Amino acid sequence: MLKKFSVYLLSAIFCIILLFGCDNQEKMKDPKASLEKVAQEYWQKRLIDKDYEFTYNLELQKGSIPFKEYLKKVKNAGQIQVVSIKTKEVVIDQDKGTVTLTAKTKLPNIPKEIEMPLFQDQWVIEANQWKHKLPKK
Repeated sequence: MLKKFSVYLLSAIFCIILLFGCDNQEKMKDPKASLEKVAQEYWQKRLIDKDYEFTYNLELQKGSIPFKEYLKKVKNAGQIQVVSIKTKEVVIDQDKGTVTLTAKTKLPNIPKEIEMPLFQDQWVIEANQWKHKLPKK
């Protein structure tokens, strides 16, 4: 009986240690600055560098959408050449964030670069990292 009690007690202590250990994960020091940086890099890689594997790894839905399907969804048709991306605004609400960006673009038959707003981008913190939320289309 004493051996069973000891096993149960050790198991309970081990579980408590695990719970407190998981709770003590280091939180993001500055979620707003972190989101601004990761969103800027995400859109740079997606629209300018065309590094879709990098952006796929930042997607919240990564596990639920195959890479080939993701490519079909995010590839730019190529009509508009994006020259640069700039963060305009970052808003944080607990574990969610919204980023508004602008892009400098080159349009066919127009010699001057044009700055145009991009839509608001949605992000969520998962496992202490910002993950991009693909819009439903």
